[in-house]
Amino acid sequence: MPRTYHEKSTFLSALSLLIGSAVYLALAPIDGGPDVDARHVVIAALACAAVAIFQAVTQAVVVLRAGRSDLDERDKEITRTGGTVGGGALAVVVFAALWTAAATAGNLRTAQVLLGGWVLAQLLEYGVILALYQRGR
Repeated sequence: MPRTYHEKSTFLSALSLLIGSAVYLALAPIDGGPDVDARHVVIAALACAAVAIFQAVTQAVVVLRAGRSDLDERDKEITRTGGTVGGGALAVVVFAALWTAAATAGNLRTAQVLLGGWVLAQLLEYGVILALYQRGR
């Protein structure tokens, strides 16, 4: 059975998030002071640009090749379930960031926990969605 538009789109979103995270991790300095500085902001902006460019190109290809992209009830339920799991994970991340802020000096570690946790929560959401699509085959 061929993959649906939404399954392809979710896979490419996860892939672009991994690429953007890899760009950030490869370039972000881990030394320096305890606070976020201009280097971190520039590198985060470059990573966001990498994600946006990859998303725009790949999603355009999927849309052009897929044709219809309407959501049926199954797609909506899969997306809702993935969002619930990802949202729960993100809530845990926020508390972890609060604990990190209380335990460390400066804001660099807290920002890293928030960014890394958000990436993991989003990947968990995408993973649940893709797993549910696979289960429904």
